Amino acid sequence: DVLIIGSPVKIPVRAEAAMALSSNIPTICVDHGNESGSGDHPVWGFDEQSYCSHFVGYGSAWIKAVENGKYIKPLFSKPKYIKSNSTYIKANYVSKKIDKLDNDLSNLKFAYIPTKLMGSKRIGPFLSISDEEYIAWQKYLFKVFSNLDYKAHPKQKIDHQIGDVNIIHDNIENCVNKYDGFIVDTVVTTAFANIAATNKPIIYFNIGFGNLSSVALKPINDRVIWVDVDINNPGDIVKRIEKKLSKPLINNFTNQFCIIDDNNSREKTVVDIVKRIVK
Repeated sequence: DVLIIGSPVKIPVRAEAAMALSSNIPTICVDHGNESGSGDHPVWGFDEQSYCSHFVGYGSAWIKAVENGKYIKPLFSKPKYIKSNSTYIKANYVSKKIDKLDNDLSNLKFAYIPTKLMGSKRIGPFLSISDEEYIAWQKYLFKVFSNLDYKAHPKQKIDHQIGDVNIIHDNIENCVNKYDGFIVDTVVTTAFANIAATNKPIIYFNIGFGNLSSVALKPINDRVIWVDVDINNPGDIVKRIEKKLSKPLINNFTNQFCIIDDNNSREKTVVDIVKRIVK
């Protein structure tokens, strides 16, 4: 009577969804990643949006992101959007207030949270910085910051060596309290959604990885210390951070992209929509 799927990026899942939709069987896609609407990428339109009749996302921002987006519109008819809570973020989010960074960055302990190396498995056009360039950038980061841990991506399969670096393999959710702040170079990830919900400062080096939706641009800019970087010629990134330390940070991201006003669990939201459809 109803098909419930995860991401239809995988071809077998997409085939099942297409078959169900062709038979007028309601198909519910349950979004992943703890946030919905930050990125304006073709993969979200072609895959996530195009092979379902109902889309269970996070927060409420997705609706405006699709309306104003260039690449995340579905190929076919637009599915009905059901907003819901990220269970982890709902349980851990405290307030919009963000701690300020100490003026002496060397006194602080940071975690660097990269995206994974992709090899030949590209999901472009906005997520296609070469692995060689990305590794060179990472090596530069760890030359500049001595007080930095490398938080390994949980799905990283390509081995590489960037030097004598402390690598953390634990989930970021289990180690957020060990750090004074975080360094990222992409903000369209589950990890960013999770750390954005904390009250800890985030330094975002925009190296051109990912394409933000128009509705996410300001909330993310408000949340982070944003530094645009030429990955091939980074320059003095510490000095550029120091110039922005007085910037007041506020979290207007979590309430829009990750959680909603009610306290219903994500599981209950999915069960309720199934009941409505079957009824």
